[in-house]
Parts: sequence; structure tokens; C-alpha cells
Amino acid sequence: MTKKSKQLPPTKQKGSSVLLVLILSFAVMMILASVLSRGISSKKINMSNALYNEAKNGAESYAEYGCADVVRRFESKTSFPSNEFDKDAISVPDTANSFFAGSNVNLSATEVKGGEIKDGYWIYLDADDPRWELDPMKGKRVFVRDVNIFAKATAKSDVLDHQSTAFVQQTLQVRDSPLFSYAIFYNMDLELHPGPPMHIYGPVHTNKTAWVESNNGIWLHDTLTASAKILHGNPTDSTDPHTQSNSVYLRDSKNSFFDMKLGSNTSSDANWLDHRDKDWRQKSSQTWNGYVQDSAHNVPIYNAAGIADYIPDDLSTTSVNELENHAYAVIEPILPYGHPDRKSKSVRNQKMAAKAGLILRVELDGTTTSGLKIRAYKWKRLNSSVPVNPQAPFDDLYTDGNGDPQLEEIELPSSDLFPSLLSSDLIGKEKSDLSAVDNPSSGAEPAIYKYSGGVEQGLYDHRQNLEISTVTLDVGVLRKVMDDNANPVGTNLRDTYWKNPTTKVITYDPKTDWNGVVYVQFPIESNSGGAKDKIVKANPDLTVQIKELQDVQVPTGNMINGDPIYDWEPVSDGTATHRWSNHFGWITWTWGSSTLTHKKTITGYKKIEEMTTEQQWVTVSTQTVHLALQLINGEYIPSPSFRKEPGLTIATNAPVYLMGNYNADGVTHTDDAQLIEHNHYKNSSGNYFDEPPASIMCDTYTQLSKNWPNNRRYSQENSTSNRKAKFTEVSAAILTGLSPTIPDSGKISGGAHNFPRFLENWDSVEFSLRTSMVALYENEVHTVPMPESGAGDYYAPPLRDWGFNENFEKGIYPPGTPNARTFRRTKFEDITEEEYIAGTSFKSS
Repeated sequence: MTKKSKQLPPTKQKGSSVLLVLILSFAVMMILASVLSRGISSKKINMSNALYNEAKNGAESYAEYGCADVVRRFESKTSFPSNEFDKDAISVPDTANSFFAGSNVNLSATEVKGGEIKDGYWIYLDADDPRWELDPMKGKRVFVRDVNIFAKATAKSDVLDHQSTAFVQQTLQVRDSPLFSYAIFYNMDLELHPGPPMHIYGPVHTNKTAWVESNNGIWLHDTLTASAKILHGNPTDSTDPHTQSNSVYLRDSKNSFFDMKLGSNTSSDANWLDHRDKDWRQKSSQTWNGYVQDSAHNVPIYNAAGIADYIPDDLSTTSVNELENHAYAVIEPILPYGHPDRKSKSVRNQKMAAKAGLILRVELDGTTTSGLKIRAYKWKRLNSSVPVNPQAPFDDLYTDGNGDPQLEEIELPSSDLFPSLLSSDLIGKEKSDLSAVDNPSSGAEPAIYKYSGGVEQGLYDHRQNLEISTVTLDVGVLRKVMDDNANPVGTNLRDTYWKNPTTKVITYDPKTDWNGVVYVQFPIESNSGGAKDKIVKANPDLTVQIKELQDVQVPTGNMINGDPIYDWEPVSDGTATHRWSNHFGWITWTWGSSTLTHKKTITGYKKIEEMTTEQQWVTVSTQTVHLALQLINGEYIPSPSFRKEPGLTIATNAPVYLMGNYNADGVTHTDDAQLIEHNHYKNSSGNYFDEPPASIMCDTYTQLSKNWPNNRRYSQENSTSNRKAKFTEVSAAILTGLSPTIPDSGKISGGAHNFPRFLENWDSVEFSLRTSMVALYENEVHTVPMPESGAGDYYAPPLRDWGFNENFEKGIYPPGTPNARTFRRTKFEDITEEEYIAGTSFKSS
């Protein structure tokens, strides 16, 4: 018989299924809960990350605000105290509030701070280092200050009830590069269009447009940068700029030269590789590897610290007074509080007048035959034993409540600092009272121009067509009285040259007063000529009263109002007022007046001497004089051993005429336009030392050869045949102005190849110049541009042996050299709260 299978009751089967479903449902719910929990946690994490990123972006933005504030304040600063930001916190503009509106950034918990500013340091931006390949300042030494900017920001979410804080650090480099670190530096358009072949060594830069062309080839052996454009051509003719068609060779990073010329049709823009090319940025980078850059490569404008951008006249307008010639302030005098042309403290820090350790002033003086006299001064300082700091003078100068520095008059030494010259002497018949030998405290006078069949005094500038009355400074004598290297061992300069032999008073001590900067100040106009920045011009048309001493008669009788007359003398102020004395008091009597003024009753004294005649200054003529500074005998410049900063800077607000060799021996040697001399200078022990750095800063710069003493007598003739120059060598940086080219007007600057002006026949004669040429402003005194034709009437160009001075290439600069300032962001990083606190916690010192 077959067995049947056992089956559960129906009710029991249903209950088991329900239980299984419940178990499975619970498991699914647990899994879903776990997934949901994970999703919520992940969402919270993502939202928290987003909150942190929002906080980080806020901190980065505040760091950028901080960078902008640092750039704003340090564009004009010359001193950098370590606790700059502790005393003057970084400010954030109100626009930040609107920028973060609607975000989770909590503005009340957001801040930006500056760190302690460490001492600066010099670095060399090696042109062969890939890090600096696209840096416009490569190939130069720059002085760097690292400014650390710290920022924090907090983002808060009410939904998550959570907040997140981020901390960041941004490092901004403030980089100063001396203007003399360039072979050529132009603050305006740079023009290079020489006729003969020309080689230029050293970096070349312009803050405007570089115009380059040549007749017989030009080679630039270093970087060429322009803040505007690099163009082939000449701006004199706006319809045909390509007036010269030969090659322009620019070098690359491997010292290979590539021509700007692309084809034979040289009158077409398309046949020159310059800024006009639509692919200029890419092609120039590929061709010259970063050695040729302009605005397409973001080359910035390099302004001298504290000086605003130069803005030229807008030639599309009829006005010529919109010029903003800010950099001219560098050679302006210091003006007092309340003067309408007074500059800010940051600008005054850049003035050579403030930087000087010796100030020579040409002043109006009615007691002299010329109506002018030279007096000497120094600045009163906070510490009289330390010379003025030529890089930050107002850190050292004593100033009154208005911020004005105070001059202290000094006596010129008993030597021919301002030479009194006879007909057989160095520059002709300048028999004026220039000598400070006989009476050092009386000052000295310029030589007023005189011509009678030949220049007897001063000189004639045939380029300007002006008769120039000269203040002649003998640099050799300046060296004698300032430089221990020019004197035997043990010479006490202070007691030997600067002590008044009668009073024994010493008003100047080279060891504590001399800093290598001399400023020669000429009289200035009372108005600015309409320029926006109110430039004060050295007065090119000064009218003076030419005087001479003439006999005058003492009033009849020996009594005035019943008082006896004993001794009398004229009042030495150029007026007709005279005084008499009986050694007890003074009576003042004015010629032509019946009024007598008794300063003290004079009675009862015995008459000592009866005077019947005397002399007084009488005006014999009035004359308009055009003043300028002439430098002579500069083969050696002062560079004493007691100064850490070697060399000499002579600055003036007037034109300069440099005669003969300067800081050089005038003997040719290999690469004498670049390499300094090692066997020219000797110290007091007879040992050679290297040639020191030198600079000349002025309104215009004219070079006279060492043959000028003969040439000067023919300066008014049109022919140059009688004015043959001789080989002359100069080693000095030249910072000066120019009259810029105005297209289609016939007014031209002459170009950088005519940077020094000439007045002689230099045909086939070499002029050797170790230099850095800086055109920083427009002329304010000698404003006549270079004639477009007829230059042969007054000069023939020299054989130009010009080069970049080895001293400047090595970073050895003259005292007071202005710096161009740029900024560069370097390190940026997230930091911890501890690092933030450590970086911003420092105490005022």
C-alpha cells in the first residue's frame, strides 16, 4: 500500500509567510535607513565642504584687497618700518560688503592683516633661469621686500547650524630696481634711428612706445621692453614711419640675433615684425624667447618710487597745458609749506635737493656786481653725526611743525671751489668775483655772459641760440676738500679746509655731513606755467641789475641835527640808504629825503675821523641772463674712504654743460665704453682702487670736449670748422629731460642716439661714454627741440662709443639713485589658525 505526504494546516502556512515578509521588510527598512543616514551624512559633508570653500574664497578675496592696499600705499613710500601694519592696519573698501552680499560669509568675523616687514635683500634675476624667462626685469638686480598678507574668513550656515573658517597667506614682493640698472630708460617715447651702425649693450626700456629703425644696422645686445608698443619706424612722419630700411637686430635668450625685417618691401608694415602684427605676442615670444616684450606681454610701467605716471600733451587738442610732467619733481628745489607747488612728503623724499649733503644756491643779491651770489648750505638733521640718507632723506631731516626741513648756512672753504679765471686759464676770460678764497663767508658770483669779438664770459649755446651765463663748479677742488683719498695720510679735512681762520668755527665736516650728493639750486619762477602738476621751472630769463661801485659825497659839514659825524659807511644792500656812527649808536639817513631817523642820541663824543667821500653800489644796466651749471676739472670725482656708498651725484634744476673728461682719464682702452678703470684712482696710501660710480641729473645735458676752452670763442659762428673737438671720455649716468617729438610738426627729440647734446665739430672724433641714459621728464628750461635740419650749423656728431657702465651692471650705483618700483605676487597658501596667529602677532617697536 502507498504512503501519503504530511501537510501543514492552512492557518500555520499563512502565519509563516507574514513573518517572513516582516523580517524582509525590517531588513529592507534597516538598509534604507542606513542608506538614508549615509546620504544625509554625505550631504552634510558636501555642504560643509562647500561652506569651507566659500570661506576660503572669502579669505582669498580679502587677501586680494590687502594686496591692493599694500600696492597703493607702497607706490609712494620710501621707508618701510617693520611694524607698518601694526600702526596702520590694512583697510578694506566698503565695496567688499556689497561683493559678499547674499553669501554665507560672515563679514563681522572676516579680517585681513599685514605681517611684520623684514629687511629687504638684493637678488639677481638671471636671464638664463627659467623662473624669470617672462619676467620683464630679468637680467637686473632688484631690491626685494617680502610683504606677507594674512586673511581669514568665516562662512556660516543656519540650515546646518554650522560654520567654517579658512586662513590664507599671500606674499607680495615689493621690488625696487634702480633706474641706472638700464642702459637706456625712457619715461616717454624712445626713438632709436641712428645713421651710422650702432650697438647698444645693456637692458633698454620705455614706459611708452619704442620706435626703432636704422640706416646702417642697429644691434641691441640685451632686453628691449616697452610698456606700450615696440614699433619699427620713426614717429616724425605719421604717414610714412619707415624712413630707414636697414636691419634692426634683437637678441634672444641664447645670444642669437634675429632681424625685425621680414621682407624686401621695407615701406610696408607687414614686412616688419612688431606690435602691429596680429600674432605679435606669440611670434615675438617664439623669436626672441622673452627678450623682446611690450604691453602684449603685460610689461608694467616702471615709475620712480613716489612719482606718478608721465602724461604727455594730447596733440588732438589745441591746448598744450595738459602735460603732467610729474617726474620733473626729482630735480626741483624743496618748497615751503603753503607754496602752491609744494609736493607731498613721499614725492619730496625723491627730490635730489632733499637727498643732498651739500646744497649750493644761486641767490638774488643786490650788493654784487652781477645781482647774484652763490651761498652754501646743509640740512639740519636729527642726528648731526650722521649724513643725510640719500635713499630716504626725510627719515633723517629735522623738520618744523609744518614738515619743512631747515637749512643751515655753511662757509665755503678757503680754496677755489668756484674758480676765478684769468684770460689764460681753463675756460677763458671769466674775471668775475667767483673766488671764495679771500673771504669765504661772502659767497661767490656767476660769470655773466659777455661777447666782444669772442666769448669772454659764459658760453653761447648755438643749438638753443642763447647766451649762457655760467656757474662754474670745479669738481677737482670739490674732491680736494671732501675726499681723504685726494690728500696725504693724516690730513684732517675739517680743520684743513673748513675751519674759519679767524673765528675757528667749523660749519661743515665732510665725515659727518658729506654723503656724495651735491644739489645746485637756481632761482625759480613764481608760477608753474599752467602744467597740471604745477611744475616749478628754473628761471631761464632772469633779469638782474648790473652794478658797480661809484664814489658818493658825504653831506656838507660835520654835523647832522647838531650831532657830530665820526665814521660812516654805506648800508650794503644795494639801496641808497647810508649810516653814520660815532661808536655809540647809529644815525640812518636816506638820500633824497629830508627825514632823519635817530636810532640812538649821539652827543658829547670827540670826533675820531672826518670822512668826505665813500662808495656805493650804483646800477649801470639791466640784463637778461640765462643761467646754467658748468662742470670742469672732473677727471677725478670725490669718493672718500669714510663713505660706505661710493661715488658722486651732482643734481640741479638747471641745464648742465660738462667740459672735458669726467670720472675718466681720457685714455682709450679695450671696451672703454663699458669696463671701468682699475688704475686711475689712488688712495692716500698710493694704492689703486676701482673707479667709483657717478651721475649727473639736470634739465638738459650738453657735452663739451676737452678742446672747448679754444672752441668757446667761436660759438656764435654758424660754421663748425673752427670748433674741432678732441677725444673725450665720460663715465657717469645721465638723468635728464628732453623735448619730445611731435609728429608732422618739425619738432623732434633727436632720439636716444642724440641723448647728449653737442656744440662742436666731432666729425671723425670719438666720444666714449660709460653710462646709463635716463630720460625721465620733459625739459622745463631749455625747451627748444632739436632742429629737423641745419644741425651742421652748430655740431657734427661724434663717433659714438657708448656702453652700459660695468659698475651699474654689477649693482654699484651713485648715491641717491632713484628706484623704479614694481610688485609681484609670489607664494600663496592655506595656513592653519596657529600659523595665522603667529604671522600677525608682533609688537610695535
